Amino acid sequence: MLVKALDSGVSEHRIAVALNVDVDSIRRKARLLDGVCPEAVDLLRDRHVSSALFPVLRKMKPAIQIATAELMILRNDFTAAFARTRLALTPPDLLVNSNGKLRSRDASVAELLLEDDTEYLVRTLRSIETSYGADSLTLTVACAYLERLFSAPKVVRYLERFHSGVLSTLRNLVAEVRRPGKHSDHLQLA
Repeated sequence: MLVKALDSGVSEHRIAVALNVDVDSIRRKARLLDGVCPEAVDLLRDRHVSSALFPVLRKMKPAIQIATAELMILRNDFTAAFARTRLALTPPDLLVNSNGKLRSRDASVAELLLEDDTEYLVRTLRSIETSYGADSLTLTVACAYLERLFSAPKVVRYLERFHSGVLSTLRNLVAEVRRPGKHSDHLQLA
């Protein structure tokens, strides 16, 4: 809105007086989006973002600006700190006016963040590995039990009458587990 007013010929001084702010503030806000690609601006348009975010985005090439905006939306994190983290992790060739080297502070921040992410992924993977066998066995036994229940006409009639959505979901689950080639062999029901 501010840029439209300036483009239509309204002076910075007049806008500053109308909004009861400093003329320099009007100038800063008018240039806030300079260097930020329109696609990233469009993604962030209806979000509550700090003005400190845009100087960080300006340091990135347009593709990384868009990817950062999409990640911010995905994580619901619109802070300049998140953008600075993305900036630290961005390869130098994807930065604007990059000389090909990361500053040592940026490199150490990137290394720490990558270490934390890697450690979290390894812990999650180990947790999944330890519970996978038991979870597979439980799923197989539960599906076999459901198939036995579905072979009883009275049970099926009752479920159809009072819980048709649940019946449909359970049948889909059993069919999904039994589908050949969909899961590994030990998930198949005998």
